[in-house]
Amino acid sequence: MSNTATKTSHLTKPQILICDDDAAFSAELIEALQIRGFSATALLTLSAVRAAILAPSVILLDICMPEPDGIEIINMLAVHERRDYFKIVLISGWDERMLAVAAKLCESHGLELLGTFQKPVKIKPLCELLETVGVYA
Repeated sequence: MSNTATKTSHLTKPQILICDDDAAFSAELIEALQIRGFSATALLTLSAVRAAILAPSVILLDICMPEPDGIEIINMLAVHERRDYFKIVLISGWDERMLAVAAKLCESHGLELLGTFQKPVKIKPLCELLETVGVYA
């Protein structure tokens, strides 16, 4: 009788890329996510679009930023070569109507939108949403 090793995959937490112009907010969010076992990085605006090649599982995207703003970044992500490999969570300090418009834009581009959050972002519901995006490693 021979023993065959079976290779099993296990579910890991997603890699998070935070795209927000508020460095203090990003730092607090990174700390809160890391405490809960997530790997998170923050980059500003356009550099986050370029960094999508770093293969994040989820991009937390602030809609209200200086140029380029979140809407422009959604348009850039829509043509990104890795667009099928990440999901988006929209965040904004503006009202829900702005989030709804940005969500419709994601949908029209075929980007996978996990959800929307108004600032200040409540960490527990965000982490619960992110837990649903387990990645097989």
